[in-house]
Amino acid sequence: MDAIIDTPDNTTSRLTALKAAGVRTILRYVNINHSWKTCSVSEARAIAKAGMRLGVIFETDAKPYGTPEGKRDGHAAYMGAREIGAPGSDNLDAKGKAVIWYCVDYDPGPVDVGGIIAAFTAFRTEVRPYYRVGAYCSGYCAQKLVEAERVDMTDDGKLPLIWITQSLGFRGTRNYLKSGQWVIFQKMPTHLAGLDVDPDTSIHASSNDDIGDFVPFQPIAEPVQPPPEVGV
Repeated sequence: MDAIIDTPDNTTSRLTALKAAGVRTILRYVNINHSWKTCSVSEARAIAKAGMRLGVIFETDAKPYGTPEGKRDGHAAYMGAREIGAPGSDNLDAKGKAVIWYCVDYDPGPVDVGGIIAAFTAFRTEVRPYYRVGAYCSGYCAQKLVEAERVDMTDDGKLPLIWITQSLGFRGTRNYLKSGQWVIFQKMPTHLAGLDVDPDTSIHASSNDDIGDFVPFQPIAEPVQPPPEVGV
């Protein structure tokens, strides 16, 4: 089984089985109008206690468009991520900040791009610098968001935080996967430990890949600031 999964289901009672199956990171939803899909504080704490990692997904209708929607979504995502112990920092130089994956779960075309970029612009304004923003989307949408610099980068600055949808028929997705300019690729749905899950693979399939996951309620290590220079 892949070390990363995403699921709409509460995993609390299934964590032992998931860990035994090799799952390391669980990507879950936050603050979706108090939906059953939302990760609770108790689930986040259970994931931490199990020695596993959590990632943050945000969507409403998964068709973000325009500044008002992006602003509203960004505020909700920020509050939801804070609630489940996602680590962040107001320090621009801090590493290890959680990523909030903002979802574009359809096949947008050129007519949609302007509205999507506007939504991501407003979304990022609401959550940065405390958190980073990644995009779950098609290859075409990923390319446009990267070109517009509306997604953040991995901590080493090498890759944009792009999570490519399992829908290979979407515009540009196959070619974008070949480019290697992504960090997660979602595979086809399956069942695991009694849950509906999507297995996901990271670009290098390494436990060291930066996908913005975290152990809930553990703060990141803030960079040490050099002491002020003292005049002679």
